[in-house]
Amino acid sequence: IRKITWRIKAERYQSQRAHP
Repeated sequence: IRKITWRIKAERYQSQRAHP
């Protein structure tokens, strides 16, 4: 199981939201 997948996804998602 990869429990870091959601972590990387969340990090990339917030990163894109940081600069609209």
